[in-house]
Amino acid sequence: MRFTAAIMLVGSVASLGFAGTAQATHFTGWYAGIEGGINSISDAKVGNDTIDPFWGGGFAPTVAKFGAGGAVLGTAGWSWPTFRVEGELGYRWNDLNDFLVFGTNYTGGGKLNEFSTMINFLWNPALSSTVDFSLGAGLGGDSINYKNDSGWHTVPIHDTDFVFAWQLIAGLSYHVPALSGDLFVNYRYFNADSPTFTEYDGASRLHDDSYEDLHKHTFTIGIRFH
Repeated sequence: MRFTAAIMLVGSVASLGFAGTAQATHFTGWYAGIEGGINSISDAKVGNDTIDPFWGGGFAPTVAKFGAGGAVLGTAGWSWPTFRVEGELGYRWNDLNDFLVFGTNYTGGGKLNEFSTMINFLWNPALSSTVDFSLGAGLGGDSINYKNDSGWHTVPIHDTDFVFAWQLIAGLSYHVPALSGDLFVNYRYFNADSPTFTEYDGASRLHDDSYEDLHKHTFTIGIRFH
């Protein structure tokens, strides 16, 4: 359903662009943009209690399932006629719905809130006088605030980790002269590198959730001002 909605948005922007006769989208100079939309996280494998010697290095991988969430992102950068470099700040949020351990589903809930900082490099050739296509990649970091209240652990795990992150970006933009900018739709594949979250008893570490990479899919619509 989310993929269908994104395709419809992309199609709408493209059809508007091919029907228009406004000035070309390409320009050289500074720009800033803001966008928001849907964020989903693929089912993730988790190693439990890898720091507890009683369990011999941890349990077999658990599966964490997250509900659909949201995303808000801001960008600012410099554009050449067919290339852009930008900085990006992003905030994403999702609920932890299910925590499957040895076939038992723990549904006490939890949350994943993330603040990312990225540098993006994008190629944006023109499709028409009003429509640009964007394709690019970004590197940076992801600060993740994690709450696992599923009931699997002796006490809930509430912890934060900062990890390396990278992303791939694709989008379409439609130039609107009256706004001195563009309306656009974007898709991001976002990868956060193996975060680990720990339960503490005072200064002692008791249990942990050691995730494999978190794979996220972010669909947004936004506006960019030249």
